[in-house]
Amino acid sequence: DCATPTADLGAMDRQQVYLQETASRRPDLAEDLTTLGELYHKKLRHELSVKLEELINTPRLQEDGVLIALYQNFIASFAPHINLLKLAVFAVAASKQIKNPDEGVAFLQDVITGLENLKLAAAV
Repeated sequence: DCATPTADLGAMDRQQVYLQETASRRPDLAEDLTTLGELYHKKLRHELSVKLEELINTPRLQEDGVLIALYQNFIASFAPHINLLKLAVFAVAASKQIKNPDEGVAFLQDVITGLENLKLAAAV
């Protein structure tokens, strides 16, 4: 009986489902999203960060709020496991897709709070 915590399995499933659904809606992103999913599943966090760095400035991620959705539904789920500076770069790139300036500021404030909480948790 290989016991896997349900919460971890559920989180992984949600990330994979998000990537698969997005890939089916956006075939132009399917290859990149599949790669992200594979790196995520294998817990290759550095490689995942590098791939995300490559992708965040590509034109196909700059449309239709794709990057903000990717951040909220995928990147944020493994935030504690990647370089916090890279996480901040991803968050700023995503925030640029929020049309309402107040909502963009609120998004970044939430990210900052999350980063501060991660730093505090790491210090304990």
